Amino acid sequence: MKNLDAISIFIALGQETRLNIFRLIVQRGDTGLTPSELLEKLGIPNATLSFHLKELSRSNLLLVERQ
Repeated sequence: MKNLDAISIFIALGQETRLNIFRLIVQRGDTGLTPSELLEKLGIPNATLSFHLKELSRSNLLLVERQ
């Protein structure tokens, strides 16, 4: 892993909401979670979740699949 990649990951996970999202997704395993499930568990607005998911995806911490 390159230093810049590691820094990007640490910055992304250094924010409490993103860390909580990441933890929930990791705990769920291969099946993952839908945005609706994340909203229900975290109780945050749609726009907030969208912003944080984009940041996690940008750091290559999430694989997003549309169904």
